[in-house]
Amino acid sequence: MPIFEESIKVGRINNDKLDILYKKLWGEDIIIEDISEGSEIDKEGTDKIIKVGNKSIKIQEKKRQKDYGDFLLEIEHIFGDGRVKKGWFYKTDADYLVYYIIPTDRIYLIGMANLRNWVENHTIFIDSLPWRESWNPKGNYTTRNKAIPWGLLLKEKVAVLFED
Repeated sequence: MPIFEESIKVGRINNDKLDILYKKLWGEDIIIEDISEGSEIDKEGTDKIIKVGNKSIKIQEKKRQKDYGDFLLEIEHIFGDGRVKKGWFYKTDADYLVYYIIPTDRIYLIGMANLRNWVENHTIFIDSLPWRESWNPKGNYTTRNKAIPWGLLLKEKVAVLFED
């Protein structure tokens, strides 16, 4: 089972590449606020806040060190004592998810409202997918995910791909 902590280490690197994308999307004059790890806003699933004029856009960033050809939809956490909590998909208040595949330099942009709608309309398909799990020794829980192929999310216009 993969170790979750390794993913967390990757999560806070390669920010310059993503900041360049944010400026392409929302303009050079934006203000990009990095959210402190462990803060209340971070715990709500926001890694950055993009300020465009009077508007704030909340971003959650996910980064992977390998391209598996899929998007991991985090469903739940199962703790060592048996408790179960909902995963980031159900907890985040971010407006967008930005998913960066580091070795291929692929960046996927997903509107969270769009993703939630898609998931709601594809529950039978998602339920049919096998569980992918990773262990978080620091939090003493297993993260349970469903791996959804990027091709499907792109075809159904849930995600937009940015490549150099």
